[in-house]
Amino acid sequence: QGWPSGHRAPACPRPEEAVRVVDRPEGALAPRSGSVIQRLKKRAEFKAVGRGARTERSGFVLQALCEAAGDNPPRFGFTVTKRTGNSVERNRIRRRLKAAVSERLSGARQGCSYVLVGRRSALTRPYPELLSDLEVAFERVHNAVDRRPQRRRARDT
Repeated sequence: QGWPSGHRAPACPRPEEAVRVVDRPEGALAPRSGSVIQRLKKRAEFKAVGRGARTERSGFVLQALCEAAGDNPPRFGFTVTKRTGNSVERNRIRRRLKAAVSERLSGARQGCSYVLVGRRSALTRPYPELLSDLEVAFERVHNAVDRRPQRRRARDT
C-alpha cells in the first residue's frame, strides 16, 4: 500500500530520458538494415492490390499494383490465412517474409504496392531460397505490370 515511513518513491527519469522518440512515418516498419518499409494496413488497400498482377512461388504469392510512377516508396502488406496453421506458425511465416522483403527491398519499385500471401512451405524453405524466390517474384510481377495496358478514364460527355 505505499512506501514505509521514512522512504521515498524512486526518482522518475527526466521526460527526455523516459521517452525515446523515433522519427518514422505512420504505418512504417524499420527493418534491421535501417531502411523503412511502408505498410499496407487497411482492407481496401489489400483488396486493391489483389486486383493487380500476381505470381506464385512455393513459399508465398506476390501480388502487385503499380500506380503512376512517382516518389512514393513501395508499400507492403503481409497476410497468412488461418488454414496455414496456428498463430505461432502464421507469425513465424510473416516474420520470415518481412525479413526477406527488408533484405530485398531494392527489387521493389517506387509507387507500387505489394501483398505477400504466406504459404506453409515458407516455414521449412531455406532462407536463401526464400530470398531468391522473392527476387524472381519481383521480376515476374513487374513484367506482368509492364505488359498490362493502362486503364483509360471514361470521358465526361
